[in-house]
Amino acid sequence: MGFLRRILAELQAILRSLGHLFTASVNFETGIFDAFFSIKDDVHAFIANLSQFERFDFDPKWKTRVISLPQAWDSIFELVDIITHGFKDKFIELERSVETLLNTIQQSPRAPDEGPSGIANVQERLTALKLAVVDFQQAFHTALQIEQMALDVKQRLERLDDLFLPQGSSKTVVDVKYRKRNAV
Repeated sequence: MGFLRRILAELQAILRSLGHLFTASVNFETGIFDAFFSIKDDVHAFIANLSQFERFDFDPKWKTRVISLPQAWDSIFELVDIITHGFKDKFIELERSVETLLNTIQQSPRAPDEGPSGIANVQERLTALKLAVVDFQQAFHTALQIEQMALDVKQRLERLDDLFLPQGSSKTVVDVKYRKRNAV
């Protein structure tokens, strides 16, 4: 009885080693698992960022801030550029990624008698799966970048940091009654 258990334990260890070897070789050939874990990290970041969109806390702290017109002018144009061109470019990139993913998924499979057989067929299908997963990873990563851009714009509008000098900027005495803030 103990002998059979030991043989069974050895067989399980061998099968487990073969499974690890198989998954390592599949990951080496296709990169599917690396892409999967990257997607998993992107999903967690996406969910964490979504919670920050629940409410808009407009609090620019008007009384304690100083406006710098040249800095405000440059920052506002930068913000407008992000809103008009940055989002447009990212949405175009997302559209291309989704089109690539759809084209990869919609490729018609070969008839069994036309294609390669055996291991070559398995390798071809794994390559197609890898392309689909990598294309999905790219599309999802682009969507995460769009979300992060939107979060950045929201935060910039909440505090109006683009209009004001940074908090804690040093002051220089110009004359007895006037102190000038230095732009940082």
